[in-house]
Amino acid sequence: EEEEDGVSGSQTNTQELLLEGVAELLPALCGVGNGQFLPALQGMMPDLLKLCSKHKTDHMRALLSAIFADCVKAIGPASIGIIQGAAPHLVRETKADDGTN
Repeated sequence: EEEEDGVSGSQTNTQELLLEGVAELLPALCGVGNGQFLPALQGMMPDLLKLCSKHKTDHMRALLSAIFADCVKAIGPASIGIIQGAAPHLVRETKADDGTN
């Protein structure tokens, strides 16, 4: 069965499983080494935010929001750059869901 963005249900399930692993791994990496992982995370953010598009499942977008929150918690105040870059995108996607875009 094809979804709106041309991705099959099995591909979506695989993406969700991979994202669940990322949800465990990224926050753990962010908590190691006093923010030394921050530059790598900043490099990944554009690709992670693309996964948060309206064409993805609610489960995937919820996982991405949780990853974002857990990474920010693990990094602490040094994560301000990630917050400034990602928060507007996450809010925009939320508004798109409720039709107030």
